[in-house]
Amino acid sequence: MEQQEQQQTRLTREQVGVMAVEDRDKPGRAWTWNRLNHRADMPGSARIQAVLLPDDETGFALHARQDGTVHPITHNGARVRFRTIEQALTALVDVAGLHPEIVINAANWQASTGPV
Repeated sequence: MEQQEQQQTRLTREQVGVMAVEDRDKPGRAWTWNRLNHRADMPGSARIQAVLLPDDETGFALHARQDGTVHPITHNGARVRFRTIEQALTALVDVAGLHPEIVINAANWQASTGPV
C-alpha cells in the first residue's frame, strides 16, 4: 500500500523541470546576467526595464523590473555593479528587448562623503 502511494506521488522529469523554472522566478529573487538576457528577449513576456540603484562607494547596482517586481542582477555570484552610467549603458545596450528607458532610483541615496 505504501509503495503504491509513493509511485502515485512521483513526478515526471517534465514536471520537475517546470517546477524548477517556476521556483527561479519567485518575486524579488535575484536573476543572473544570463537570465536577464534570456528574459528580456523572450517573445510574449512583459517588458523588462533596467533599474540602477546608486551607492556612493560601490557604484550603481543593477536591478531588473518586470511587471512591478524588481530583481537584483548577479554574475558569478556577485551583484552586478557599474562605476559610471556610461559603463551601465555600454553593458545594457547589448541586452536585446530591454525597455529603452533606464531608471536611476535615488530613493535611498545618501552621499558617503561631503562635497569635493
